[in-house]
Amino acid sequence: MPITLNLNRIWGFHVIRFHGRVTFEQLTQLGRLHQSLPSFASADAIHVIDENADLSALLTEHVDTLREHYATLQRSIDFYMVRRAAWVCGTVEACRIVERWLAGRHSRDGQGTEVCLAASLAEITPLFSEEEIDAVERWSDFTELARIDD
Repeated sequence: MPITLNLNRIWGFHVIRFHGRVTFEQLTQLGRLHQSLPSFASADAIHVIDENADLSALLTEHVDTLREHYATLQRSIDFYMVRRAAWVCGTVEACRIVERWLAGRHSRDGQGTEVCLAASLAEITPLFSEEEIDAVERWSDFTELARIDD
């Protein structure tokens, strides 16, 4: 189960988890899902790239294509407030890819999102509250919304 999209029913944010081998095709499916459901694309999100995630199939061109897709999508959304997006990377290799993904991103780049990159959930404060982080650590009150498998 490489990619799962989950909703925290209490706090209203999403957790997107990446497991196993993650491919460009799967990330493209996630991008299409976000495009078809703008409420998913505009929700606060914590992205967790597990230690067992294998991102080795992703090329620089893939990351750049996905960046363009999401930049266009997020610029089309009328955000009421700035969206929060944290990336928690289980490995150095994952961090390198996410660093490219986040390069130049900030809350005033036209995409309405404040971003952060961290090695652990504990490091995503103050973007997310301790209560929200605790809910993720305990995996409390989550509902799976989508699963993207090969």
